[in-house]
Amino acid sequence: NKQNPYDDNGHGTFVAGVAAGNGYASGGKYKGVAPEANLIGVKVMDKNGSGNSTDIIAGMQWFADNHKEYNIRVMSLSLGAKPPTGSRFDPLAAAVEAVWKKGIIVIAAAGNAGPKQNTIATPGVSPVIITVGAVDDKRTADYKDDVIADFSSRGPVNGRQVKPDIVAPGVGITAANTDK
Repeated sequence: NKQNPYDDNGHGTFVAGVAAGNGYASGGKYKGVAPEANLIGVKVMDKNGSGNSTDIIAGMQWFADNHKEYNIRVMSLSLGAKPPTGSRFDPLAAAVEAVWKKGIIVIAAAGNAGPKQNTIATPGVSPVIITVGAVDDKRTADYKDDVIADFSSRGPVNGRQVKPDIVAPGVGITAANTDK
């Protein structure tokens, strides 16, 4: 119920820094992939990085309702949960698919339950969104030594669908942090 932006966990600030950090605090050494891009943060998790599906879905609904007003083109979800078992309905997957249908590109983390197969987190299990796994680039420019990070979740999803869709550096990343 706070009216001003805050990040009592630090994960959101870190992810925002990876995406759009301008490198100010490091004298330009550590910049995000899209320095100074415009971001809108919607807090759906608590200070421990935990939350519930209804809050996450409410955050997605805010994006869907406001995407035209704020020119939102991409929604990034650096969160995930174990997909429901015994049910064909996955509320988080259904919600990201509804956002995607509004014309918003949705990107979700694969999860941190690797290295076993069939560990992709929801909403990354959705077949229509882009699911991103983590790669360990061994801090070298040579891609030949790159490997999927041990913690990164892996597919397939539903026994056949290849996930994650892409991987990106996910080990030893330097980005913005909150003062705690």
